[in-house]
Amino acid sequence: IRLLLVELLLDLGGYCLTSSKKDGVEQDDETHSKRIIEATSNICHILAKSTFLDPYPEVQRAACTLVEILARLCPLAVRMKAPGLLVPLTGEVDGFVGGAEQSSSISKKCLFRHRHAKTRCKAVDASAAIVMCCPREDSSRNDDGHHTDGDSTPANHLSSYGSQSTSMGRILQDNLLPGWEDLLKMDPSASVQIAVLKSLGNVAGMLDWSYSPDTSEISPPPAVSNDDHTNHSHQPVITSKMDLASMVEARVLTLFLMGLSVGNATQVQSMTIQQLRNLRSGNQQNLPRDTLVTYFQPILELVLSACSQGWAPCQSKVRSLETLQVLLGIAIPLMEKDASSLVSSPPAKQPSPECVVKVVELSNAMIRSIMD
Repeated sequence: IRLLLVELLLDLGGYCLTSSKKDGVEQDDETHSKRIIEATSNICHILAKSTFLDPYPEVQRAACTLVEILARLCPLAVRMKAPGLLVPLTGEVDGFVGGAEQSSSISKKCLFRHRHAKTRCKAVDASAAIVMCCPREDSSRNDDGHHTDGDSTPANHLSSYGSQSTSMGRILQDNLLPGWEDLLKMDPSASVQIAVLKSLGNVAGMLDWSYSPDTSEISPPPAVSNDDHTNHSHQPVITSKMDLASMVEARVLTLFLMGLSVGNATQVQSMTIQQLRNLRSGNQQNLPRDTLVTYFQPILELVLSACSQGWAPCQSKVRSLETLQVLLGIAIPLMEKDASSLVSSPPAKQPSPECVVKVVELSNAMIRSIMD
């Protein structure tokens, strides 16, 4: 019966979504809008409190599909319920509801750790749909709080109404990206890792990629002792001066590099390359090469921080070291190319220092944090 009820909501949501596009529902119909928002909010509350925790996997997967439809039908309601919806999906409760007492129980029951790979895939897709409904905090907003770009993504047609909702960047940094990182590192299913990479690609397409490094101050991350078992927050150490949006962008690139590591299946590596090729900057050039140069310092700090976490499982450290291998394998040839161009070019045509890849020194503290 529970499955039939969810499937009924799926049919109703699909009908509403199709009819609104076909018939063209008036946007200024306040009564209609309030009813849709109220109904969607009630459904999201039920999904977060009971349906995602249902013992029947088919019900859980149908609930994930329902969230994806609701995110397209009424993204405003989904954005206001986003923290509660993400708790049973990711198991992350810090900063949202519950607290430390419920953290362990919810983490074990979350859909990211479900025994079925099919359910984990659906949970990843649902989590991406939820976060893409959330408001963005970047330069793409004009004075009225509306987005200036014309993409047809769920977050782009939302007004500033409901701005008390948690921002996309904050949810990604504190909740989703740590969960996706764990799936890329620890999940044995290639299909789950591919689902994570597709979700990363969807999120990456909404980011600005406008970070400009400040090379005046470059300091290594602090060494982390293996005896330090108190920090389990999944939060990496970044010593560079970065805002939240830039930290999220650096972490997304780090996860893409993780997808290229030798420990992954061939189809996972192929999907990573495909997602990187789909990324483009504002000048319509391929994004990865120039962006990897720009974000090299924060990516390096993220990877080294992950390598030096004493409490992390062995497999997690291995994947981080493989990611470091990928990063250096990309960066070293670029450094050698820039160095050779400086020698061969006439003095008047030498590139400016800002165009040269900065060689980041690995201090003794960094090395000891990995090797100890």
